[in-house]
Amino acid sequence: MTVRGRKDSTLLRWGVDRQNQEIVLEIQVPRASWVALALNSEGSLTGSDVVIGGWNGDTETFFYDAYIDSQWPPTKDDFQDYEFLELRRNETHSVLRVWRKWFTCDPQDFAFEAQKDKHSGEGGLQNLLLPQVVEGQDRPLMCSDYTPPFHILPMPLDCTTYVTAYFGDRQDLQDGAKNAFSRSIYFMEVKSEVNLPANLLYYDIKMNDYLIPEQDTTYACTFIPLPQVATKHHIVKYEVNIDPKSEGIVHHILIYACDNNMEIIPEPGYCHGGDSRYFQCMNVLFGWAVGGEDYYFPENAGVSIGTKDDPQYVRYEIHYSNFDGISGIKDNSGIRILYTPEVRKYDAGVLMLGVFTFPIQFIPPGSKNFRSYGLCDTKLIPQLLDEPPEDLIASSFLLHAHLTGHGLRLLHYRNGTLIGSLGQDNSYDFGFQQIRYFPEAITIKMGDQIVVECTGNTMDRDSVTYGGPSSLNEMCLGFIFYYPYIPIAACWSYYDLHHVIEALGMDPVERIGISLNK
Repeated sequence: MTVRGRKDSTLLRWGVDRQNQEIVLEIQVPRASWVALALNSEGSLTGSDVVIGGWNGDTETFFYDAYIDSQWPPTKDDFQDYEFLELRRNETHSVLRVWRKWFTCDPQDFAFEAQKDKHSGEGGLQNLLLPQVVEGQDRPLMCSDYTPPFHILPMPLDCTTYVTAYFGDRQDLQDGAKNAFSRSIYFMEVKSEVNLPANLLYYDIKMNDYLIPEQDTTYACTFIPLPQVATKHHIVKYEVNIDPKSEGIVHHILIYACDNNMEIIPEPGYCHGGDSRYFQCMNVLFGWAVGGEDYYFPENAGVSIGTKDDPQYVRYEIHYSNFDGISGIKDNSGIRILYTPEVRKYDAGVLMLGVFTFPIQFIPPGSKNFRSYGLCDTKLIPQLLDEPPEDLIASSFLLHAHLTGHGLRLLHYRNGTLIGSLGQDNSYDFGFQQIRYFPEAITIKMGDQIVVECTGNTMDRDSVTYGGPSSLNEMCLGFIFYYPYIPIAACWSYYDLHHVIEALGMDPVERIGISLNK
């Protein structure tokens, strides 16, 4: 895998060996006397795991494993867990390549490895809190906290890593450190590019000079027709094109299927503005969130268009987060769908999971690790269908929360027993939300339960954070991309209002005022 820094002068490449739980990292920067790579799960320099390589003069080299307590420069680690593979430079660039195990038991090292669960699947739905921190201590679990046998969940711990590359022209690391790039990266990413047919057609779904309001949160919706085809086709890929004028403001895009007998609104409007026609289109076909990339459907599945049961129109929704109140921006952001008459074996779908977005979901202020839970019990799905559905084959997932979210998990239960994970990120980054492919497809049987767990941090807030559409509100959602398709849009839950009122010791007739942005 490769990511580029500024003006392509910086490259970060990596390769992951899942079987042996190893990773190789290679960083290229402009020609320098030394190169450093810092890894952190919190998006800051403090607590970073650092590896450094450089030159003493023209030929003698140095290399060591280090860490940062609070600020630059780094301190040499007592345990040298990185292995040096290569250090080279030419007239224009310097390159450092290293190897390391995912998990080293060194408290100064970043842990790439899957979270070990010593419960080995023993916990049922009544015991959702798998160990994340040592009881009575505010620190993560370490190797010494476990005793064999270990049980590693089938899905690796998909943590977002905040990566910063540094370089310098002076041999003294104290001064002159230059930042090559800083960004969030998902090292466990599985690229799922598949061979596409030669007869691909494309169609653009986009806004047309939509004037972005100056308010901090806007959910804009418009109805757009799908391609008119005489026979069944499959959408096999979609590409995202964010208008350069709107970068940093477009937060996410969702495309919903509409019923073919509904009335279409001709002009864009507010999705949550009270017009009930927008709520007739609730089945997500596909989507994108900030930090995401183009998406390939599995080679044996695609989104169906062209049959009498397929939608003719979609609801195109964009969430704009204009916190700076910028005026005069006309947006043309969109999604290009690529479709083909070569129909694949299965129709693909998206299932929305988690907590129903409503103010009954709330997080008190001053909470460091407040957990919200949404339950999907798939035994209820067959009751809504005319025919018994097949097992669902999950190919990828997307996690979604807002600014307080810092840890999300999709826990997979069967017969009340935890059998694995459908994806998780214990260092969730609001600005880096991408669809993540499973290394291998995962089967969801009817009767399985999926629990969406969201951990929120409101230490910087002095008022209650309610569930809602604004980025300042909160959400707790997961999206599973699967096949074969079933006509179910969402499988979520919400807290019982009477139970919440009783638990808080409130008067059930007391009026509660809650204001949500459009």
